Amino acid sequence: MAIQANPNSIKQAGPDLSDTIQRFLFAVVSWHIPHCNISPALLNGAYHFINFPPEYADLHQKMGQFLHQLKESVGAEEWNGVGNHLPVNVRRLLREQYHL
Repeated sequence: MAIQANPNSIKQAGPDLSDTIQRFLFAVVSWHIPHCNISPALLNGAYHFINFPPEYADLHQKMGQFLHQLKESVGAEEWNGVGNHLPVNVRRLLREQYHL
């Protein structure tokens, strides 16, 4: 909500904006990790992320809006730089679940 109120505030997050963006992304991704399969292979191995819990559909929608606002706030160059360093399955999840 704070970033929605002041989208440019993310740029003041500290010296490493890329790290801050990745932390936000992984917080969102954590909602898609199956409880029985928390392993390093989840990020780059076979794709096993799950859909967002349906009982939290409103939160899923708000997280999607947040991610799009975050992308717009930091600009395409910064966003693409972060995206290029994400594990392949995280990129796939963001693309399929959040249209990023």
